[in-house]
Amino acid sequence: MKHFKFINKLIVLTVITSSIFTTIAKADEVSNNDNATFLNAVYEKGEYAQNTDDTLYASVNASDFLVLRTDSNAKAEEITRLPYGYNLTVLGAKNGWVQVKNDDDMIGYVNGKYLDFHFGTKPENKVETVTANSKAQSIVDYAQKYIGTPYLWGGTNLNVGVDCSGLVYSSYKAYGITLNRTSRSMFNQGVAVKKSDLQTGDLVFFNTSGAGISHVGMYVGNNNFIEAADSGVKLTSLSSPYATRTYVGAKRIILD
Repeated sequence: MKHFKFINKLIVLTVITSSIFTTIAKADEVSNNDNATFLNAVYEKGEYAQNTDDTLYASVNASDFLVLRTDSNAKAEEITRLPYGYNLTVLGAKNGWVQVKNDDDMIGYVNGKYLDFHFGTKPENKVETVTANSKAQSIVDYAQKYIGTPYLWGGTNLNVGVDCSGLVYSSYKAYGITLNRTSRSMFNQGVAVKKSDLQTGDLVFFNTSGAGISHVGMYVGNNNFIEAADSGVKLTSLSSPYATRTYVGAKRIILD
């Protein structure tokens, strides 16, 4: 196995092709934090041959997590989050971003400076057992990081703007759960729960228009829920006059 985290002045790659060993020397200077530049150079010069003997994979070296996005820029929509040490299949590179695939066959782009590259067989990722309650709490914690995000009708990008169902949809999707896209269709999912039995992560629904389900939020505990309102993503009390007047019911998506 070869990796490129500590290579600075000279990169020598030994490529096995049709049982012939070929040594490729590159004079490009590659710093510890410039792995994506190296990968771009390899692709541009045609010096990366992907075959069974020479598979390139990457591991996440971000201290917390690395965001997988739909395109090669920091404003692109978030697909999911990848934990430290997670191993990814490398598909390509563009502008310092690396196209990768995870174990769930999700394909997207990550910032290359938070990756270490390796040749060899990609190790299996350890599957962490997560209880229903802890997963629901993680989703709620994730959503609360985006308090203050502007309201945007039809929006699902938590960095740019979201509507009420977009906030819920994107927060759950970040943890591998795909919900329906609108508040009304979300109300058809999950198991109904009483208001007195609400748990963290439960979806709370409202009739704000007088014409049926028109708004959704997520219960965060302490009688509060997170929502994308006209003023943006915020916490609101279920005891507020507006919430009390328009509350319809709740659904639990993550079951014990």
